[in-house]
Amino acid sequence: LFLSILSGNLSAQWMQLPQDTSNLYCDVCFLNPDTGFIAGENGNSDVLIRRTTDGGVNWSTVLFSNGPLGMCIQFGDDTTGYCGGQTGMIYKTTDMGNSWATAGIVAAGIDISAMIFISRDTGFVSDFEGRIYKTTDGAISWSLVSAMQSSFTNFYPGTGKFRFVDDTTGFLADGNYGRVMKTTDGGNSWTPIYLPSG
Repeated sequence: LFLSILSGNLSAQWMQLPQDTSNLYCDVCFLNPDTGFIAGENGNSDVLIRRTTDGGVNWSTVLFSNGPLGMCIQFGDDTTGYCGGQTGMIYKTTDMGNSWATAGIVAAGIDISAMIFISRDTGFVSDFEGRIYKTTDGAISWSLVSAMQSSFTNFYPGTGKFRFVDDTTGFLADGNYGRVMKTTDGGNSWTPIYLPSG
């Protein structure tokens, strides 16, 4: 029996990138160690999407003038990505973020708080009222799959987060009061899981 003991500091190392105090950032998504995206809003109330291809050293910028705040950004594969936020507006790229275009609106009068795409065309968003919408055609059309009332409204920035463990089983953390939503049928229906209070 041989025992090897390592000494020294083995903790992960974090490095702060240059700070940007003039823009608001709400979400981040990386495809690999070098290529990543952030979404938010600049000081002129324009939707702001930034991309890095060198691990965050340099960033290119895409702006949508007078657009709603970009609160979520997700990719369904290495080339197709989505950004969504206030007013239910969705922006889409099919070339790894080189260009973005308006894809449409999920539903009138909603503000998107969380988003996930489990493939190029299939994705989910939730809003601050607790509704969950699903698309299977790349954000062209959306259907309401759950309308459970949320335990909060207007709680910015977005507090819910989606995660899928496989094609059928997924979870959404409500973000307040310890509630989790679960699906076992690929997101067609969602049921609440109540965690212990506090």
